[in-house]
Amino acid sequence: MRTQTQNKIRNIKNAIERKEDLKSIEKRFFNTATKKKEFLNRVYRYFSKEDLEYLEYENETEKLIEELKAKQEKKEKENKDITNITNSNIKENDDITNITSSNTDETNNITNITNNIDNESKDITDITKKYADFFKDINNVNALFEMVQKYRNSQEHNIELLESGELSIPLEARSIKSDTNISLKANSEQYEILKQIAYKNRIGIGQLINFVFWEFIKRHS
Repeated sequence: MRTQTQNKIRNIKNAIERKEDLKSIEKRFFNTATKKKEFLNRVYRYFSKEDLEYLEYENETEKLIEELKAKQEKKEKENKDITNITNSNIKENDDITNITSSNTDETNNITNITNNIDNESKDITDITKKYADFFKDINNVNALFEMVQKYRNSQEHNIELLESGELSIPLEARSIKSDTNISLKANSEQYEILKQIAYKNRIGIGQLINFVFWEFIKRHS
């Protein structure tokens, strides 16, 4: 894990411990809901359950596992209920006619419960088969691998806002040479803000201007 990511995790945890407002945390560390989800999908295991609840984050894979587990527990409970109902009917009914009538009704109930269990079991089987069939196709596996690789590569070139005014500038932008002088008029207030950002990031104003130009050209060319 990169040092920047470790620092970001630590800073988020500190903010949660201080009971900082959630909107403030999201604005400081993520900017958008998409970036928040992407970041926490990668590092959610480094946060406690309470921290994730504070951040209002729920991992979709963990949620699916919990749903499947709940269905299995429900199935086991219903099986136990069926056994209890059957034993109770044998002990409590003395009259043969009543026992026959009662058993008929109970049989219908058991059939309905069994059908419900079978339907739930089929749902779980269908979900399992869906993922199994997907990974049996080597083209799907290769496509998934390529998607992960492209995502990781894109993350290496992303401009990540670490703190207020602090940037993670890609090596490509840092290596741009300042080989000419330019004279232009600009807004003094905006220029002062750029100077402060350059100071926080421990780089020269010229290098920061190169980065601004590089980012603009990268996005719009």
